[in-house]
Formats: sequence, C-alpha cells, structure tokens
Amino acid sequence: MIYTVTPFPTVEYYAKVHSFQQGALLTPDKTDVFIGGTGVNISLMLNNLGYPSMTLGFVSGITGAFIEDTLAQLGCTTGFIKVNGNPADCINIRIDTIKPTDITGKGLSVTKNDIELLYGKLDLLSEGDILIMMGDLPSGFPKDFYEDILNTFAVRNLNIVSDTDNPSLDKILENNPFLVRADKKGLEKHFGVELKDHSDAAWYAGKMCEEGARNVVVYLGAHGTVLVTKDGKALHSPAPKGNVVSTLGAKESLAAGFIAGYFDSEGDVMYAFNMGIAACNATAFSSRIATAEEVHALM
Repeated sequence: MIYTVTPFPTVEYYAKVHSFQQGALLTPDKTDVFIGGTGVNISLMLNNLGYPSMTLGFVSGITGAFIEDTLAQLGCTTGFIKVNGNPADCINIRIDTIKPTDITGKGLSVTKNDIELLYGKLDLLSEGDILIMMGDLPSGFPKDFYEDILNTFAVRNLNIVSDTDNPSLDKILENNPFLVRADKKGLEKHFGVELKDHSDAAWYAGKMCEEGARNVVVYLGAHGTVLVTKDGKALHSPAPKGNVVSTLGAKESLAAGFIAGYFDSEGDVMYAFNMGIAACNATAFSSRIATAEEVHALM
C-alpha cells in the first residue's frame, strides 16, 4: 500500500490577467481552481497511472471539503484529519501576467491531538509499504513532525520517499529511503556547494546515496533530469522540447511516475526513470496533473 502525507493540502486559484496594474480593478481573461499540495499531487498522478494510495494530511472547513470532494470525484482515497483553523489559510493564488505573482497561504496549525489522530491512520502501515513524506512544513507545524513519524514507524521496514525540501532529510537518509527527489537548490543547500551542470548534480546525488538513499532523482529544469542509484548507476536525460504550460505538480509527477514505473517493470530503474520523466513532462505540458495517456505518449 502507498501512503502520502500532505501537511499543507491547498486550493489553487489561478487568474490570467493581460495587463496587471496595482490598485486597479482587474477582470481576469481566464480563471481556474484546482487542488494541490505535494502529497496530493503525487496521489493524483499515482491514481492516474493505476496505483491507488491513501492520501493523508490536515484540512479545515470549506477548503478542506473541496479538497476531499475533488479527490473523491477523481477516485482517490483520503483519510484527512479535520482541524480547527481558517480555511482561507489553505488557498494559494497565482496571478499570471507578464511577471507572474504568487500569494501563498500560511497553512494550518496542528495540535498534539491532531497529530495523534494522524498516527492512528498511519498505524495501518506494514512491512514493505511506501510512505511518501515530501515538502516543507507550514509554520504551524512542529519542526520535528516528519522525524517523529520516522521514529514511530520506521521500525516497520517501510519504503520511504522524500525530497530535499524535507526539513528532516538527514534523519530520513539514515533510514535508507527508497527514493529522494532532489533539485539543484536542494542539493546545493544540503551539501553547501554550487552546482555548475548535470555532472555536478550526478556527483552529489551519488554522495546522497552514500548517505543512505537507494535512488536519487534530480530535477534540473532546462538541464534535464539525473538519476543515481545506490549500486552506482548514473543516468541523465536532457530536457525535452515542448510547450510548458505550468510547472505546478511537475516535480511531484516525477516521483510518482518513478514509483509507478518501478512497479510496472518489477524493479527496472531505467524504466522507472523514463516513466518519471514522462510524467513530469506531461504535467508540465498540461494545465493539470497529466493523464496516463499523456504520460505514455511521451514514453
């Protein structure tokens, strides 16, 4: 079974404005509303590729209901904890104009009791299950949120999936995660270096494998994507040509595609890497999380 933990599920409001003028009354040329959050996006892509997951996290009020209802309509299983808080704190706004502007909600705050309720959901974890914990934490969460989950459940011999945004990355690496999704900024921060090209990224991804990761996939945008494995495989795929519509959810789709491809191929990391790249690019070429048909068209 696959479990995703999303501390900050969101409602994403998108408005395309031809000409932005501060202080003016603006009418968008195009609007859209969809759901987001790292674990949510991964669950959506996994579901599209035929792998159901349990989507966990914390929600509140009308935005929480919208997130749950949308996921249910798309066929995803959820186990969200409902908490007290301002639902508007889970709304992100993007104003798409010549210079796009993002307004990010501050996220919810959680209590010790809220976290204990989440642990009740996670208590279903068993040996070999995949637990996906990716992304930074809202200010209203304890800094050791992810680390405490590891301390409680890692003894069950889980396959952990995380990323370089996770504030508990060092602890996660000690538990030999199945996959770490990284990017240039994350690698640079973790190792205190400056990366010049994909060869540098591959070198430090290898160092991360030495620290415990079994597979590290590095998203480098226009410089392509790199995969390094614990047994020394190193692969690079250049960035594809295509019309990028939105990068929202692309990096999460990379991780989800890798997981799905790994299962599809019964452990072939090359195939998993290719499916991860296809999922990432298909989402970038779309306004939403890509469909299975869109992913397979790029394989």
